[in-house]
Amino acid sequence: MGVLAAILWLTKPNFFNKNNTVYIYTLDGMYTFKVFSVYETNMYYPYIRTHFANNDAFDEFAKTVQANSIHENGDFVLNGESHILTLSTCNNRTDEGRVAVHAVLTEYYER
Repeated sequence: MGVLAAILWLTKPNFFNKNNTVYIYTLDGMYTFKVFSVYETNMYYPYIRTHFANNDAFDEFAKTVQANSIHENGDFVLNGESHILTLSTCNNRTDEGRVAVHAVLTEYYER
C-alpha cells in the first residue's frame, strides 16, 4: 500500500488502532513519529503551518489539530520543542477535500 493510500486508511478506526506510527528512514537515521490527529478538512484550512510567532501560537495550533482528530490516541503533551510531521492527501470526495494527519516525533536513531 502506498503512503497516500495509508493516509486515507487512517480514517478507519481498526486500521488506525494498529497503524498509528510513522517511520521515516534517511541517510542520517530513522525517525519515529506517533500519529496524534487524523481529520478531514479542505485545502484552505491552515493545517500545514510550519512557522509560529512564538510558543503560544504553536500551542494553540497543536491544541486545535488535536481537537480536530476523529480518533483518540492518548494525551500527547506538545510544546514549542515538539517536532510535528504533517501529511495530507485528497479525500477523493471533492476537489478541495483533504485528509490531514499530524504526528509527533517520539524517537530518533542516528546511523
